[in-house]
This record gives sequence, C-alpha cells and structure tokens, in this order.
Amino acid sequence: MRSSTLLVLLLLMSWIMGGPASAAATTFNFTFEKDPTGVYQWVCNTSNYADVGCGHNFFNPTPDIDKTKFVYGDVTIDGQDYWHMIIGEPADGWAQEVFLLKSAANFSMSNGETNPLGSSSNGIGYPTSAAIKTIANETNSYGTISMEFLKDTIGNKPKVSTNITSGVMTMNFESDMRGMDYNTTAPAANVTSTLTLADPDIPQAESFSLTGSSSGDFDMATDTQYSVISAGQVTYDEVTQTYEYVNPVDDYNLGQSWDWYFDASQNPTCDPIRPEC
Repeated sequence: MRSSTLLVLLLLMSWIMGGPASAAATTFNFTFEKDPTGVYQWVCNTSNYADVGCGHNFFNPTPDIDKTKFVYGDVTIDGQDYWHMIIGEPADGWAQEVFLLKSAANFSMSNGETNPLGSSSNGIGYPTSAAIKTIANETNSYGTISMEFLKDTIGNKPKVSTNITSGVMTMNFESDMRGMDYNTTAPAANVTSTLTLADPDIPQAESFSLTGSSSGDFDMATDTQYSVISAGQVTYDEVTQTYEYVNPVDDYNLGQSWDWYFDASQNPTCDPIRPEC
C-alpha cells in the first residue's frame, strides 16, 4: 500500500474513531495549499514544492505512478492543533481539503493495522471534529457542472451547492446550514432551488412555474404549492454518537428491486447477500 493511501485511511479513521472535542469558532480559509506555519510529513505531486515521503513503501519508498496531489501534515490555528490534508487540485476538477482536530484519542491506527475499517465505530465520523471543503467541477461540450461541500467551521453544519449550466438550461441548488451548530434545529436553513430552461421548443403550457413567468422555469421560492423545508434540522449527540432528525423519514423505500438497473456481468464481485447477485 502506498504511504499516502495509508495516511488517508489513518486520517479518516481518526475522524471516525476519535473522541468528541471542542475548538474555538475558527473560520477556516481553504486554499488547497500548505500552511506556511505547518509541518508536513507528506508532500506529493505539487507544482511548487519538492516531493516528501512519496512512494509505495513507507520504509523503502519507490516511485509512484499515481500523480494525484497529496499533502499531509500538522498545523496550529488559533491555538488549536489540527491534521491538515489536501487531495487533488481544483484545476483538475476534484479536490478536497480537511482540517481534523487533534486529540489524544483522535489517532488510534498504526502502520501494522490489517483491517482499518473493521471497527464497530466505523462510520461515526464526529462532525464536530472536522472542517472540510470538497469541490467537483467539469466542463465539456454540453456545459458546466460545479458542486461544493463547504464546512468551514468545526462546530457548525455545512453548505452544499450545485450549479449546472448549458446552452438550454441553468440549474442552481444551495442549502446553507453554516449558521447552525449541531445542537440547533430551528429555524430550518435557507434553500435555493431554481431551474431556467432556454429551449425554444418547450411550449408555455409545459411551464412548471405557477406564475407562468417563462416556459419551463421553476423557482422553489415562488412555484411550490406545498413545501416543507427541513434543511439543517438535525442534531448530533457526541456521547451516544447518534443523529436525531426533527422530521425523520421512516420509509426510504429501499426494498425496490435492482434487477432493472443491474448488470451482473459488470459486477463480478457483487456482495452475495443481495438477491440480484
């Protein structure tokens, strides 16, 4: 296993398995670059720094054909210590930057661990221990899609957004929950959802807009007859490590057959507990 991949597992597992922690209300500035005051153990495939710690073998590094940008180290911000990790380059279409609050309980894995995802605590992921920014962008002959997950404080919830633009339509979605901590459920976070169609072949009669403002246009703020917004209406208990939703969905309709969408020839290692396997 390449050393940088191992560190990704270690960092993610420290977030998954680490104990609750509190931090100052720092707003993180995501630059997708090294912090000038940090100490970094892994710096790989960057455009402005020499490689450090890169390769397949931790003890006897060999060149790595994976040229994904990877940076990992320790930083101190506003008196708090964090692990700092960067994967990918925004210009390449996908990138993630993470600040993970350090504590004695937050680093429990070792290089000799053979099953880093085998813990019963897997998937807990204390939301009050990490600040994260993830972006995904692509532009092609059809248009542009941009997605962002932004959690720029340790204690508060994130903002999620998606924008799609092409020659015939523009779609925007944003839910900004950053004004809510994990003990706050009211009021619900603002949600923006709009669709503008510029295709001249869509007749006015097919407009989704209640106001009939434009053929095919839709704005959640004005065009929904029955709307219940519950964005951000969830709490997290650091003791029981559970989420509680104000309006939980009891039936996710997960019992649907996969047969229509499943091609067994494309899934040779399919989990045998699923009937379509």
